[in-house]
Amino acid sequence: MPVNLNEMISISLVYITPQAQTLLRRQVAKGTTLSQAVLESGILAEHQLNWPLPVGIFSQRIESPDTYQLQAGDRIELYRPLTRDPKDVRRQRAERHPVGRRVRQRSRHRTSLGLAD
Repeated sequence: MPVNLNEMISISLVYITPQAQTLLRRQVAKGTTLSQAVLESGILAEHQLNWPLPVGIFSQRIESPDTYQLQAGDRIELYRPLTRDPKDVRRQRAERHPVGRRVRQRSRHRTSLGLAD
C-alpha cells in the first residue's frame, strides 16, 4: 500500500531506560511502515541508539518492521537488550534461598500441647 500524504494517523513511540521514559506522539501518513516512523521520529538520535532494534506494537514483537504498516493509535515500543541473563538471576536467587531446604522451627503451640515432632 503506498503512503497516502492526504490521510494522517496518530501514533506514539516509547523508549524506557532505568533513568527516563520517552513518549513521543506523532502524526504520520497512512501507509507508513514501522521502520519509517522510527527513523523519522528522531528517537534513535535522542538516545544514541543504532537501528535496527527489537520493536513491538503494544508488547507484541514485530519481526519485520520494514513491511509492517502502522495503524491509527499504534504504540511503537523500542526494546532494550537485557542487562542480566534471566537464568543467572534465577540461579543466584535459588542459591540464596534454596527451596525445600529451609529448617522448620517447631511451633510453640504444638510443643505446649505435647505434639512435638
